[in-house]
Amino acid sequence: LGSGRTRLLHELRTTLAAEKQEALLFSPPPKTVQELHNLLTRQYSLGADLGFRKSLARYIGNKPRDQQNLILIFDDVELMEEETLLDLVQFRNMLHNGQRVITLILCGLPELNQRMAASEYDELTRDIVLNYELEPLNRKELADFCAAAIQELELSIPMPGPRALDALLAETGGLPGLVLERLSMVVGEPEMAPEPAPLYSQ
Repeated sequence: LGSGRTRLLHELRTTLAAEKQEALLFSPPPKTVQELHNLLTRQYSLGADLGFRKSLARYIGNKPRDQQNLILIFDDVELMEEETLLDLVQFRNMLHNGQRVITLILCGLPELNQRMAASEYDELTRDIVLNYELEPLNRKELADFCAAAIQELELSIPMPGPRALDALLAETGGLPGLVLERLSMVVGEPEMAPEPAPLYSQ
């Protein structure tokens, strides 16, 4: 919680769109197989003359050759029902001209790795290209992250000083999403003034 995962997925979708790659983000994920199919049917105006899978394949096949790929991004996958998660196998196996045309990106909390290790998900996970875990920021990474966030988001705040960075690390555990929420508030707090040097009398 607070890792910044959902924000990252929104940015990923935006980047893919800029590259003319069609991506659909499910956040939160669909609760049932029917909800998943209905969302895709409405999003892509799939016809009712064919079954769901054939209609989706036809939609992808009708796109320009260099865009015949659909990226489905699922957030909070650990919340998905088993039947709905297993239904993703049909997307993974969908082919056009002998090529897979759907890419799945599955994201969630750390317990998702344990769940996906179960044998019933072997067909879904056997060709995983990348498995990446967002780790909390350490003190140096936190400073770099704050500097980048202030610049990228054009925040009208100064770079946090040592005290503010320590407070951010303590309050957020180094989770980027929480850091972004607290950054402006912590930076607004005054840095602790150094204690005056003791006075000695001769």
